[in-house]
Amino acid sequence: MQLGVNQKLKDTSMKQIIFILIISFFGIIGCKDNSVNPYDESPLVNSLQGKFVNWTKGEGHRILFLGANDVWNSDKIYGYSKIDSNGYFSIRNFDIPSTSFLVNTAYPVYMDGTEFQENSLTCSDSSAKVVYGVLIIVKDTSNMRVAEVYRQNFDYNFWLNEELLKYGDFMSEYIYSDKDVSLKGKVKYIYNSPYFNRESRMTYNYNLNFKKGWNRRVTYIFSYNVTNENGKTVITAEINYINFEPSFGSWHYLYY
Repeated sequence: MQLGVNQKLKDTSMKQIIFILIISFFGIIGCKDNSVNPYDESPLVNSLQGKFVNWTKGEGHRILFLGANDVWNSDKIYGYSKIDSNGYFSIRNFDIPSTSFLVNTAYPVYMDGTEFQENSLTCSDSSAKVVYGVLIIVKDTSNMRVAEVYRQNFDYNFWLNEELLKYGDFMSEYIYSDKDVSLKGKVKYIYNSPYFNRESRMTYNYNLNFKKGWNRRVTYIFSYNVTNENGKTVITAEINYINFEPSFGSWHYLYY
């Protein structure tokens, strides 16, 4: 089941631009061999199901699970489900990405100009490649996107309302890995954005395992503060990357 025309997925917004910048952060760090098996439990995800919070759209919609190497260009539809009148859905039997779309490394890469205070991050296999999952809602009559889907434990948009993020908030995402790989350690840096009048003072703690297949990655907020210093937005945050939701999450959608 193919999407067809890329124009169906093009809906450029500031949220998507920020998302691309955040994704582009995850880049080049040397990986060390790790002979210890980190997989106490499997992080694999074989299905996605549930009920949307405050579903008001009735029948006539589907949820699509896409894999993409960026927000706008998708490989194909990897899974889908009808959404019933109460907002329930169930996606099963995920497809896998085409080899040509496995272009992102599993280990982080950072933008030029990043000033590191600490970098103890190691990964078990530097050759591992990943594809990021995207969940959208379309009308039954077409593949035109009408909403984006998020699994989280808060009811605002992660990217648009970052000043509201607080301790305990988390968001789950879905990532395909072509190999078993683990990411362990801490990265702490300061980055001044050339695109926005913003300085990010970030600490990322990694305790993340991927098995070959589709995996869950949870972004857990340990602390998040947004201030203004001499006209510049300053974000000071500590974020944990883990595989398992620490408390109950729910399904949300942003409708256009």
